[in-house]
Amino acid sequence: MYILIGIGGIAGLVGLYSLFPETRAPSFGQAPEEKGAPALAMPAKKYVAAAPLAPAPEERRALALEGAKVVHPPQKLEHLADTSADVRTRIDNALAKLFDISYPRASTAASQELVQIGKPAIPRVLSAWVDLSMSDDKDAIRANLLDQVLREISGLGSKYRPQGSTPAEVRGRERARDAWFQWWGDVGERFGVAQPKSGG
Repeated sequence: MYILIGIGGIAGLVGLYSLFPETRAPSFGQAPEEKGAPALAMPAKKYVAAAPLAPAPEERRALALEGAKVVHPPQKLEHLADTSADVRTRIDNALAKLFDISYPRASTAASQELVQIGKPAIPRVLSAWVDLSMSDDKDAIRANLLDQVLREISGLGSKYRPQGSTPAEVRGRERARDAWFQWWGDVGERFGVAQPKSGG
């Protein structure tokens, strides 16, 4: 009889155990592999090159001067400092005769004298061009005489053309004039033409 009571007690305990599954011993079977959340893609790092150091103010001024071209516009020019008084008088008188186009022979002789004087005549020949209008027919002729003198002295060519009165042709004469002033401003003192002797 005691045996039956013991068996009945064990059966009761088993029944109670089945009613409370959370009290069961853990199963040691292989648990399903848990998949973790996908890793977030990290954006690629961008490396920005460091900005170059800005030059100092003095360096900026030096660079600006080095890259800039000095423009020499048409303007009145004085005689060269080492031109004698006698030669200065010859130059000024020759220019006055050169511009008197009513006397071609005297104008031609004046042109030849200016060419013979050479480099010292260039500043005043250029100065004579400043007051001339490139849209006036007579001034265009006078400027052509100046252009011929400069060609002879320098040995350089020129794009000056006295013919034509269209805006483009007038502007072409102005550009040719400006080119002479630019040339003289760039190389004037270094232009190697021998100084003439005093006297006619």
